[in-house]
Amino acid sequence: MWRIRIPEFEPWIYHFKQFLSPEDLVHFRDSSIAHQKNARILGRAAVRILMSNYTGVSAIRLKFFRSAQGKPELALPTGPSKLRFNTSYSKDWIAMAFGNGLEVGLDLEYVDEAFPAAEIARRFFTEKEAAAIHAATGRQKQRLFFDIWVRKEAYLKAVGTGLVQRLDSFTVPTDSPPIGSGHPESGSGMMEDNKTRWFFYDFPIDLDYAAAAVTSPAPVAVHLFHWNPSDTTFA
Repeated sequence: MWRIRIPEFEPWIYHFKQFLSPEDLVHFRDSSIAHQKNARILGRAAVRILMSNYTGVSAIRLKFFRSAQGKPELALPTGPSKLRFNTSYSKDWIAMAFGNGLEVGLDLEYVDEAFPAAEIARRFFTEKEAAAIHAATGRQKQRLFFDIWVRKEAYLKAVGTGLVQRLDSFTVPTDSPPIGSGHPESGSGMMEDNKTRWFFYDFPIDLDYAAAAVTSPAPVAVHLFHWNPSDTTFA
């Protein structure tokens, strides 16, 4: 798992374009919102740089495709790769998850104190989830809503259905262990669908953000890295 604070890299955004494919450059050329454009350029370049480190293939030569479920996947010269990845953006942060031989999903959201959490939970979450949010008080109500929201989004991204699947069609854990807290099968943070077991992890980003990662099967270990500008060498 990786986290990247966007403002730390904005002075070097231009340099990251060297890692993008011609298709990437065309895709980003017409973006009208500078901050979102910078985040997506940085995020796409970071995926390529890290994938290059993991596979030994030059970042610019990496090829990606969409699976039958619409998930982005990596294609190596030797064939499809078992290396899976997922990314998420929110305000000042990018989060990334990589897994070898397992499915991964990831979501990141800024905790908006003005968001009508209880109302949205009643409309779109399961009764159990909505009741837990209703019972919470103060800041905990907002926090729990966004914790559940990112777990749902991460799960949908892991299975590849996105928001085509109703949010009230499945119930996620109302708590999950933080990354690095121990073996994922010990205690909370697991759900099962169609005999597939999914493991949830809290992804520590920033006090004002909620983030969750989901994997299947359980990984041997989960590690969190913070990417600094000094970690990248520009030609």
